[in-house]
Amino acid sequence: MIERETIVEEFYITDHAVLYGLLAKYADELYGEAGMEAAAHATRRYAAERGARMAKRAAADGRDLSPGTYRLYTEWEDVKRRMKVENLQFSPNYRMNGTYCVWNETWKQYHLEKYGEIYCTYVDKTMVRSFNPENQLIIHSALSLGGAGCDFEWPGLSYRDEDEFREAGRQKRELRERAVKDFLYHCGHVVFAMGEGYAEKLGQEASDRIVCLSLEEYRKLFGPEKAEAVIRESERNFAEI
Repeated sequence: MIERETIVEEFYITDHAVLYGLLAKYADELYGEAGMEAAAHATRRYAAERGARMAKRAAADGRDLSPGTYRLYTEWEDVKRRMKVENLQFSPNYRMNGTYCVWNETWKQYHLEKYGEIYCTYVDKTMVRSFNPENQLIIHSALSLGGAGCDFEWPGLSYRDEDEFREAGRQKRELRERAVKDFLYHCGHVVFAMGEGYAEKLGQEASDRIVCLSLEEYRKLFGPEKAEAVIRESERNFAEI
């Protein structure tokens, strides 16, 4: 059994995107419309757990649950620097546009685009509401939904200028060790949360079937050691901060 520390750096956005896509694909292929509805429910559950965990971490640090704090406590980081994002405006609301997304490119590569649409419809908005029900996120467009970019607007968040924006980036880097989780963690969490969501909507037997088939295909694509690492990781308590 390979140790977590030995394999963790092999995980990236690609693994997470494929696992999510496979979990949605098998729900669709096995259970049709009911499976797709269950995939949407499970996706919202997954995102809600992430947002709630971020809020617990921020509150424990004595911070408010504003949109600015949400962005500071985002749990993932593109360690390979492949994502491409541009600032559209700093005020009256901060607005950004993602022009290249590794999740989207991965779904296209593995023919999972249909399921990426579910992810991008629900994940970010659900995370924001779970972090604080008073916060909002306006999604003007998303690459996976046919848009030219991922155009996100954050009501209640603004920056005076680029210097203030860069200062927020510096603060986020200072929180990296506390707030950011590696992609093995995120892979384990998506398997756990989607499985729980499927059990709620389709029953435990159906959930087990979806998860097992998804992990088996993931194993064929990425190897037994990575698949075993994900299975072990999915046994964590993901409510912990």
